[in-house]
Amino acid sequence: MLTVEDICYVIPEQREDIAPMRDKIGLSDAEMKVYTRIYGLARVPVHRGPIEQMMTPAVRALIERNNVDPARVKYLVHCHTAQMTWPYMRSLPAEICNDVGLTHAVGFGMTASNCASTMVALRNLESLLSTDPDDDALAIVVTADQAFSRTLRWIPNTTFCGDAAAAMLLGKRDRGARLVALRTNTFGQHSRGIWQRREEAGEFDRTYPERLAEVMKQTLDDAGLEWSDIKVVFPHNVNLFSWQRVSKILQLPFERIFLDLLPETGHCFGADMLFNWAVGRERRQVGRGDAVMIATAGIGAVFAAAAFVEG
Repeated sequence: MLTVEDICYVIPEQREDIAPMRDKIGLSDAEMKVYTRIYGLARVPVHRGPIEQMMTPAVRALIERNNVDPARVKYLVHCHTAQMTWPYMRSLPAEICNDVGLTHAVGFGMTASNCASTMVALRNLESLLSTDPDDDALAIVVTADQAFSRTLRWIPNTTFCGDAAAAMLLGKRDRGARLVALRTNTFGQHSRGIWQRREEAGEFDRTYPERLAEVMKQTLDDAGLEWSDIKVVFPHNVNLFSWQRVSKILQLPFERIFLDLLPETGHCFGADMLFNWAVGRERRQVGRGDAVMIATAGIGAVFAAAAFVEG
């Protein structure tokens, strides 16, 4: 059994409007209006300091709020989309562990699935924790990225990206949200990512809603649930239009997809579905016994979803 005991997050207060980015990227007025009027994007959070200034506070808040015994934390995993986040030959996860006193934890990073790397980390940590003899063993996933380049800030025909960090406390105790199903579907023909050939990119764009809907339905079936059982879907903030299409395919009421923060955050790589979930909890939109789903997609291409029951 794997449970999500808590989620803490850091979203920088500084915001930048996406409209003035038009000239740097080379978009026309008409193209920019697609992002603002149809995709629902307005601003993105921007962090000017080093990435650990977002990560460390999120992890420290998680530890302090839950009175975590550092000796119980066996793993700290940094999930990220940008391949390079730290100077070569230095370990950012190890640095975070040292900063917050997790001297017993093994720190490592995961990036191969890009924005869906968090889902792969959940599966791996479920396996690692299940074989640990300590019933109180814990793990922390911190997903954080910084859009330090044009390539990271803007995904053509899709979204604008913001900076953020989210940390998730995982355990195997009967506490928190219990994982009941998790699916990842990989489409290797898109492994070139943002450097795909035109025909590959066209296929990715055309099939995006169907592939995302498919993995969500598969997860729902694996969990033995119906859409009427899912209280809220906490998605990645890619854009409104894509989620409207997914909603229509699944015949899932659009209002059950939590997109409240999308206009002010844009797509924050792997962090947005987690801080969406955390904010949903803060607003008491979900409670004990409610079934929820998180869903995302990573360029490359990996489509993923997981279902939980809140404890």
